[in-house]
Amino acid sequence: MDFWNTWCGACYQKFPELNQIHQNFALDSTVCILAVNTAQYDSLAYIKKFTQKYSYEFMTVLDVESRLSKLLGVEVVPMTFLVDKKGYVRLIHFGYGGKDEQYAKNFINEINKLLTEQ
Repeated sequence: MDFWNTWCGACYQKFPELNQIHQNFALDSTVCILAVNTAQYDSLAYIKKFTQKYSYEFMTVLDVESRLSKLLGVEVVPMTFLVDKKGYVRLIHFGYGGKDEQYAKNFINEINKLLTEQ
């Protein structure tokens, strides 16, 4: 789950890499890339238009009342959670350092590790 806002440049700069992760696991029904918009003032129609503009394929939802954000303690964006098959948060990543950070490659490796666990 990746928490983001439309006003956050680092958030949507990371989207091509989120899309790469999504494409890598597109045939695996046990993996879901979910972008959670935390801005209470953005409408679902605006979010849909925003993500379709760039042809992102991952699922995007709107955390209207910030319930999920509050539950997970999201105070800054972007913030990414890697959740295992049992629903446990296994990794939390703050921010986005650009392509040099190898965000997609690192997350693909972490997801593959989780998929091999029983």
